[in-house]
Amino acid sequence: MGKIKYLNKNDNSYLEYKSGKNEIIDTIEYVKISRSKNLIVPQIFEKSGKFQLVYNISQMLSLKDYLKMVNLNKKNFTNILWQYLNFLKDVDEYSLDQDRLLFGIDRIMINPSNTKIFFFYIPVKDYVDETAYYDFFSDFLYNIVFSKYENNSYINTYILLINGTD
Repeated sequence: MGKIKYLNKNDNSYLEYKSGKNEIIDTIEYVKISRSKNLIVPQIFEKSGKFQLVYNISQMLSLKDYLKMVNLNKKNFTNILWQYLNFLKDVDEYSLDQDRLLFGIDRIMINPSNTKIFFFYIPVKDYVDETAYYDFFSDFLYNIVFSKYENNSYINTYILLINGTD
């Protein structure tokens, strides 16, 4: 399996996936990336039988870093959850392979100026990411600093929902 790392070049930020031995791009899966407005489309660079997928993430932060910087209010909390759940509908609608999506809270990106979230899809045959989509719900909650200036009782309801209790 290839390697993923963050890069900074010429005032731009990127996530780079460097292919491992005998890996190949699944062209059908690559075409699917452009269907969803929440997927970052990578550039492909090939050299010596290997390839790189380079995702431009300038103007974005990882959701984990963003959550460290802001006090999240109910509106922003529900907005992020709503976007995430709508994206899961896209995954089904566009027949995206969930194993190729990077669902870690440190791999989901957000544009801080409009709070729109974006995802990475690795269109490589037999690629499997270890983070399941449902891990997001607890990781998200435990990385939030909630606003102290509003009623936060909705958080208890959310905790009950993700724990599966009534």
